Amino acid sequence: THDAPRTRAPRWSPDGEQLLFDGMRDEVIGVYAVRHDGTGLRRLSGESYRYLFPSWSPDGTRVVASDETPQPIVFDLEDVWDAQRPTEPDPERAGWVATSWSPDGRWIAVSTAERIGRMDAESGAIEELLDHGFWPHWMSDSRRLLVGEGERVFVFDTLTGEAADVMSVAPGRLSMRHPLT
Repeated sequence: THDAPRTRAPRWSPDGEQLLFDGMRDEVIGVYAVRHDGTGLRRLSGESYRYLFPSWSPDGTRVVASDETPQPIVFDLEDVWDAQRPTEPDPERAGWVATSWSPDGRWIAVSTAERIGRMDAESGAIEELLDHGFWPHWMSDSRRLLVGEGERVFVFDTLTGEAADVMSVAPGRLSMRHPLT
């Protein structure tokens, strides 16, 4: 994109043909897609709600995004977006933000300001994994998460519970925090 409205959190589609992102157009924050050459900008989300930090499903048929509650919501791209939005916030998902979809399609990484978890992509149930960290992203094995914390990045194994540092930097060099703080 090259226009004045804010755009952030870009994600390539599984086929590499489109970018998914959240942005503000006409004073409304929503989820948009644009072709890889910058043409064909289209709004995917409905007009009535803010949606942030979208992520494609591995097959490209669904998108997870967090609404203003915040809570992660999975949308089928073949259906009308607003018709899929829950009428009431789900108390079990309230406060969680979706950050990435696992390559095997089973899990969605989620975080709060203090916790890391994974959400079952089908049932929506959230399992808390860590009581620290932010911005978890699935690695290619759908087992390990890349997680930020303070001035370090570490890999967390969801099966063994083990963590291993990947990198750390001098204070102030890595600006990582929860997306809604």
